[in-house]
Amino acid sequence: MLDFGPATAQVFGLFDEVGYLRRAGVLPVERVWSSYPGLTMAWVLWEPAIEKLRGETGEPHLYEDHEHLYDQAVDYDRQRGSTGARPTKEELRQFVEETLQYIAVVQKPTMGDEALQSWVGRAG
Repeated sequence: MLDFGPATAQVFGLFDEVGYLRRAGVLPVERVWSSYPGLTMAWVLWEPAIEKLRGETGEPHLYEDHEHLYDQAVDYDRQRGSTGARPTKEELRQFVEETLQYIAVVQKPTMGDEALQSWVGRAG
């Protein structure tokens, strides 16, 4: 079975919880969109792994609030003049590179970073 590890599970859980709060009307989409600028990129990167996990666990609704949050962010992007198109592989690669550079600046690398880089290499 696919194992994300505790840090990734926490991030997925965070976005799922924010998605739940958005769906419940507690958080306005504008606030979520401005607070999590990488949200749409992250979902597109993680979607294949989440779909695989849904299949392995037999839980088709796993992280559905996270997915709903992605849909809401894309709709909000469109309202602001964007095409709403999914990011290209090059845009995803650049997002991952910039994120890893940011992580390198704010924290000392851990074993989890190596696993992330390895996984990202396989996903592209």
